[in-house]
Amino acid sequence: MAYHPLAGFFAASTGEFVDRTKTVNHWMTASFDDGAWTAAASLFGGQPKGQSDGLGWMLVPSKLPAREMTYQRIPECRKAVGITVPKEFPAAKTAVTIPANTTATLLLDQTFLTNAYLTLNFSKGRRAGISIRYAESLVAEFTPMARGRATATMSKASSSPEGRTA
Repeated sequence: MAYHPLAGFFAASTGEFVDRTKTVNHWMTASFDDGAWTAAASLFGGQPKGQSDGLGWMLVPSKLPAREMTYQRIPECRKAVGITVPKEFPAAKTAVTIPANTTATLLLDQTFLTNAYLTLNFSKGRRAGISIRYAESLVAEFTPMARGRATATMSKASSSPEGRTA
């Protein structure tokens, strides 16, 4: 299975685990052949709230504005453990190489409150793992990394000789 939820506390959901060795690559490209995929099935149609017996989806108009797609680069790397990152990272798009058999932890700071989805570009690192954690604020008494003890693993390279780039 390429995806399964992770147990544990997370305010928005249970987290997720994606095994990139089991995912379908390039499925969003126009040239991808999805002819072998099972066709989607219609379970039942949605009805406006109050217009049906409550079975299925009750559709309610949203008062919220449409989501905005704004590119926001994370400006600060507050701490790097296990590797040295270029001084321009992460404010500028810069290659960061984590050698094979290395555990590295990066503490990145957006510096302002935002509502966003992370995009992480990476390559190589066969059988490597990447763990990403999010916090709205960094409080020293509750955060081991803020006290100087890095316990959360941001990236871990594998035993493959090519290393990995994040």
